[in-house]
Amino acid sequence: MLNFIKENGYMIFRMIVNQIGMTMFGLMLSMATIQNDTLLLITSLFSIVFYMALLYTMTWDCGLKEKVRVDAKRLKYSPLKGLWMSLCANSLNVLIGIFAVVSRFFVTDFANQLPEAAFNAYYIARSIAIFTQGMYSGLIALYAPYNPFALVLIVIPALVSCTVGYYFGLRDIRILGFFSNKNKPKT
Repeated sequence: MLNFIKENGYMIFRMIVNQIGMTMFGLMLSMATIQNDTLLLITSLFSIVFYMALLYTMTWDCGLKEKVRVDAKRLKYSPLKGLWMSLCANSLNVLIGIFAVVSRFFVTDFANQLPEAAFNAYYIARSIAIFTQGMYSGLIALYAPYNPFALVLIVIPALVSCTVGYYFGLRDIRILGFFSNKNKPKT
């Protein structure tokens, strides 16, 4: 695993940087539209789709670059490499989400915030998760404000996007012509 991180550290780092940028973008949109539920939902969905498109494009490009080496048998064929890179980049998000779920189970009386230590641990983990994944903040605020499982589930779209992006790049499959080859010879 350490070799995988070492070999793909740049891509993992780029995924983290994209998440930080989209977090700021998502939080700004959420703050601007917090008074209107419809606008909050629209801007949150826009942030999420934009983030998924960034991840997809980045991993698609990576898969396309590695296609030549895989075809020449200089690189091992690994169709789930996008998933593993995304898991490495999102490992902190997964851990924070799991911590929120576990600490939420120890809260016996949510209305009275008892026991206080478990309640505080849950809310700290929840706050960190929403802050580090700000593009989902509007969606969580509207539909899952007290559901700790949502903090784990919001990682799944990034995992799917990176997995599909890398696999399609490795196969040189383009979706809806968004990724046209400019150097394609004309016949």
